[in-house]
Amino acid sequence: MTAARLAAAARVRRERLLGLAEGVAAGGAETEVVATTASAPAAGRQGWDRVTGRDEEGALARALAAAGRPEGVPELAEAALAWEEAERGACLGAVAAMRAGAG
Repeated sequence: MTAARLAAAARVRRERLLGLAEGVAAGGAETEVVATTASAPAAGRQGWDRVTGRDEEGALARALAAAGRPEGVPELAEAALAWEEAERGACLGAVAAMRAGAG
């Protein structure tokens, strides 16, 4: 199972994934959640944000953008969401083509 698939499950089928994970944890599995947080002042405001995993630069960049609200952030965020959607569509298309070829 790849991290990308599990991340997709966490975004799209969260309740189902949590239910499956609870069964694993109940069986005595050790669990850990890793998140990186950052807080930074900018433009007279305090910004705070977090990212999943170990990514100090990413967390700091998000905190600074939250505090400073620089021009271009909304456009950057929209472009990132559009890219993720396009990637998701491409992956779904590839899976559909694979299934059609296997059937």
